[in-house]
Amino acid sequence: MRRFTLRLPETLYQRLELLANGEGVSLNQYLLYSLTQHASRAYRVYPVSKEEIKRQRAKYDELIKKLGSVSDDEFDAILAEGELTEPDSTIDPELAAHIEAKITAARAGKQAKTS
Repeated sequence: MRRFTLRLPETLYQRLELLANGEGVSLNQYLLYSLTQHASRAYRVYPVSKEEIKRQRAKYDELIKKLGSVSDDEFDAILAEGELTEPDSTIDPELAAHIEAKITAARAGKQAKTS
């Protein structure tokens, strides 16, 4: 565990100490618990109402309609115009190879259907 020094205004220190005493724990324990609770809120999954789901779905459908669609051939032509690069060094090489194999297999399957 790491040590951390924090300067607090006297009034805040007294308030925190009072709260810790009210809980029957040390100030250190109280602060650690409070910080943990606050930091973990960002990682919680919160339920979404059915109305919000409908709203998000409508926005998604609107965006898809606005963007339009392309045929497989148009999509392949767009990809062919792209620049080939080396995989990101932070990506696991095994994962990159797996993805490349799936792309190759999909292209081979598409070519077999058109032949």
